[in-house]
Amino acid sequence: MTTPPAATLPEAAPAQTPDVAATPGEIAPPPAKTFSLPSDPTDLNQWSAWVREQGIELGLDAVKVLVLVVVSWLFAHWLSGLIRRHGERSSRLDPTLTIFFATLVRWAILAFAVVAVLGIFGIETTSFAALIAAVGLAISLGFQGTLGQLASGVMLLVFR
Repeated sequence: MTTPPAATLPEAAPAQTPDVAATPGEIAPPPAKTFSLPSDPTDLNQWSAWVREQGIELGLDAVKVLVLVVVSWLFAHWLSGLIRRHGERSSRLDPTLTIFFATLVRWAILAFAVVAVLGIFGIETTSFAALIAAVGLAISLGFQGTLGQLASGVMLLVFR
């Protein structure tokens, strides 16, 4: 009585990357993440290997994201608290201005963390940076008078 041969997974073809000629001093872009399903939809061995492989990659990315979010959250709150404490000790800064700058710094750090999280999952972040810049420009043009008055008020509080 012979045992049937063990099922083996077919060799995966190496990923083809386009030849990107980087000039000296320029960093070449990282290869894009690929996503391919098993070739035989009825073979459970291929599916289990695929789930293990994708699960490990997604699990490592999730751990990276979790670490990045926790570290950026702690850093944002630490820096915001540092700005608040420094502003409270200073007699030249208005308390309202101190709170405004501390909150602005905290949300800016968290916005950078969100863009970095998207980059970890393989989403192109340059388009998000352009989108954020365009939205900022649109908001600033829409609220041009109001933002001018806000800047005037901040300058009055700083230079009083």
